[in-house]
Order: sequence, then structure tokens, then C-alpha cells
Amino acid sequence: MTSHRNHDLSENADADLEECPIALDHEADLVLCGDLERIADGLPRLPSDLALRQLTDRLHHASDRWRDPARGALFAGIGAVSDARNTDSVHAEDVIEAIWQHWRKPSEATTGQLSYMLRALFDGRRRALALERLWLGCANCQSSASD
Repeated sequence: MTSHRNHDLSENADADLEECPIALDHEADLVLCGDLERIADGLPRLPSDLALRQLTDRLHHASDRWRDPARGALFAGIGAVSDARNTDSVHAEDVIEAIWQHWRKPSEATTGQLSYMLRALFDGRRRALALERLWLGCANCQSSASD
């Protein structure tokens, strides 16, 4: 297994990225954060039903990953990262519920609530990614976590 601590992706980013499942997870999380931000920016409108289903499925899968003990073991030395992963997982499940609540019965109240929840999740996840990437010591990871 590839060592993740002090793993410098700058030497051969494409090859190392393929070998580093955490880096791949981080890239997927950054894309997901961007998608969540676009939804927040577009409220009260939501994407199509199919696009929303695909997004919530991805979010549920990410939530499972964030609380996966095997993936979290890499960050056992830093409690803030483990705490953030667990918190993000809980928030993701709450966001999924709020998205579908807003989809069923949109209102000013659900729009404000969902906007706040989405922003809290993607902002929190981006902060957690920055911490994880610093902990791993990935040069390329550190700069892209805040994008």
C-alpha cells in the first residue's frame, strides 16, 4: 500500500493520484462540494429530479466514506480530522433529508434552512480536506483543497 504520510504528489501527480485512494476521495469531495455550492447558489430552484437523485446518492456514498474506520485510520493521530469526518458525515445525511424536504414542499423557510445547511457542509468539508491534506503532506493536495 502506498504510504500517505508525507506523500508528495508533485513528483508524478497522475501516477501517484491513481495509487492514492485518499487523494482520489479528496478530488471526488471537492467536486461534490462544488456541486453543493451550485445548488445553494441556485436556490430556491433545484436541479432536475434525476440530477438531484444522483447528487444525493453521491452525498450518501461520501458520508459512508467519511465515517469508514479504515479510511479514518490514516488520520488517527489528529483528532480534529477524525471529528470533522464524523461531523461531515452526520451533516451530509441531514442535508440529504433537507434537500428532499425542500423538493417535496419548497418554501421560504426550507430555502433558508437548506442554503445554510449546504453552505455549512461544503465549507466544513473543504476545511476538513485542507487539514487532511496537510496531515498527509501532499504538496499538490495542500493547494487544491481550498479551491
